[in-house]
Amino acid sequence: MAKKQKDFMSEVLDKYGDITLREYPEGHPVVSTGSLSLDVSTGVGGIPFGRFTEIWGPEQSAKTSLCFSISREALKKKYKILYVDVENSVDFSYMHNIIGEYYDKDNFLILQPKSAEDALDLAEMGIDGKFDLVFFDSIGAISPQKELEDEIEKQHIGLAPRLTNQFLRKTAYKIRDNETAFVFTNQVRANIGSYVGGYSSPAGYALKHYVSLIIYLGKGEWIKDVEGEKIGHKVKFTIQKNKLAKPYRSAETTVMYGSGIDRIRDIIDFAGLLGIIKNRGAYFVLEDETLGQGTLKTIEYLQEHPELLDKITEMCYNLVGIKYPPVGKELQDGKADQG
Repeated sequence: MAKKQKDFMSEVLDKYGDITLREYPEGHPVVSTGSLSLDVSTGVGGIPFGRFTEIWGPEQSAKTSLCFSISREALKKKYKILYVDVENSVDFSYMHNIIGEYYDKDNFLILQPKSAEDALDLAEMGIDGKFDLVFFDSIGAISPQKELEDEIEKQHIGLAPRLTNQFLRKTAYKIRDNETAFVFTNQVRANIGSYVGGYSSPAGYALKHYVSLIIYLGKGEWIKDVEGEKIGHKVKFTIQKNKLAKPYRSAETTVMYGSGIDRIRDIIDFAGLLGIIKNRGAYFVLEDETLGQGTLKTIEYLQEHPELLDKITEMCYNLVGIKYPPVGKELQDGKADQG
């Protein structure tokens, strides 16, 4: 029996190459989102390589900011990124504010296509071109060429979802084989006529089947400075689908206007949620060490003691029972190593 099995696998390998299930004994390779709370909530430490991910939510829920935050973490490791700006709305200055010193024009390419066909074709070219990450912002904004050419009152029901379905079928194997992390952002649409109301997302049902990770973002409470001016807001998130770990984890992160995710504030809040950082009156305390009085003083203290940030991060992973550090994508040609 063993000989027959070996002969069968030899024949498969000769005819098709290695198409067996890819195993990751050390953990599935990911890239960090730049938010500890979100990384831990995914159960694997971030956005997975070789899989489709969907990030969706209403306007101003920080979808694009999150994509730039992921890009910053990827560029730290010299990953190659293609950003397909379907909405043609990326602000170059804002992108630079978030990515900062890690911006590398050789490894970060932004394209602004005209039609749905162009956008999907460019995304597939990015997968074929071995980009490590491909962002598609957003799938809900694609406009098929026929829609662009016809009169504005003409309806093209189902055309965009059909194009999306075809793209997913064509590229599902490619992203696994090339270990590409492919991230769709998506918009919301009202469930008109639905008894329960609420939101759903465009692009058809196929997208929901193909993605391994669905992250829903919602706008939370304002962050204000001492003078009461709004300088940011909380972002509530829920992992609505997860093929790699436990789904339906939810928490919050913080987005500051002009700079994106506030990493240290996010760590303080999430560690507080888990009970790792405790409050003694107005003071924040880690074990027996006082970190500061109030959030701002605690942020300043942790900025001066980065080793404590690393310690808190590891404690959060360990408490939830997730491998730390997460596994990175193993790259060749002198690029970043695993981890």
